[in-house]
Amino acid sequence: MKTPITILAMTLLCSGCAAIQPRWQQTDSSLGKTRYYVDVNERADFHITCSDLRINMAFTDKYGNIPLAAIIIDGQRFDNADLFNTRFEYEEDIEKFRPLWAKLRNARNITVIADITPQKSFVLPTSNVAKVLPADFTQCDGQHM
Repeated sequence: MKTPITILAMTLLCSGCAAIQPRWQQTDSSLGKTRYYVDVNERADFHITCSDLRINMAFTDKYGNIPLAAIIIDGQRFDNADLFNTRFEYEEDIEKFRPLWAKLRNARNITVIADITPQKSFVLPTSNVAKVLPADFTQCDGQHM
């Protein structure tokens, strides 16, 4: 029979045994860019890089950047490659991107599909996405547009 002390010791020793759950994170660079990312596994991440000129979404793995084929947010598929690399030169482009950003921030389910053969898909966490991604994507680089 295990004593309460043995059970407590086993619990404390194994408190770090569970895998760390992926979550959205943010890093700022000195080059006027902000990177929002999720480590999808030990070899790859999904990231959104923002500067004052554009937003780029892609995967990075051990071989470099991999473009996106699609993002599925709460069952709605976005597969327009232009959305994944949006420039802020024209109001028309900004307005096309706005619904995708709003859906990302409010998502209950996000699946991203890498544009490689064979295609790979990854389910991203949503628990902290609205806390990490700014409400106004035109300020995602930390600057006002």
